[in-house]
Amino acid sequence: MLRIANATLLATLSCGGLMAAEKVDSKNNDLDRVHKLMAADDWVSAKSVATDLIDHHANSGRLSDQTLAGGAYAALGKICATEAAQQEAKGRTLWANTAYADARWAYLNAMTYLVADDERAATALFEAGVCYAKLASVETDGYSNAERTFKAVLRWYPKSKAAALAQAKLNASEKN
Repeated sequence: MLRIANATLLATLSCGGLMAAEKVDSKNNDLDRVHKLMAADDWVSAKSVATDLIDHHANSGRLSDQTLAGGAYAALGKICATEAAQQEAKGRTLWANTAYADARWAYLNAMTYLVADDERAATALFEAGVCYAKLASVETDGYSNAERTFKAVLRWYPKSKAAALAQAKLNASEKN
């Protein structure tokens, strides 16, 4: 929440006043809309809104837009991972693998856009590792990429909540 307030203040100062702050709030409302659609299990609409946010904000160069794009990519990752799990439960392996690959891509992009938010970047990187592991049946380097990704979480974000999850995944893989 503090980072959002800081982004709003930064946008207000750098872009000249209240109008810029209103634009940042409007953008955050769009990301809130994505989360509300996800909570309502309206995955198709959530994916569409998240994709639109990415298309409009990923390449602007403004800090507030970069953070927004990162949040939209993280949401897109969760949407795709949820779709993958649903397809997997139905025995639709090809569809599930495609959705896991899309989720991995979205999470890796989220991590790069969330450089100012270590906790969210760590979570995105961890989730990308989970996707790598899920794809190990079709990608020969899936497990090694998952392991490298979990180790990167530990190395780059050692104090994050995701670091504990990554360590647990590594410990579980050592037992197998």
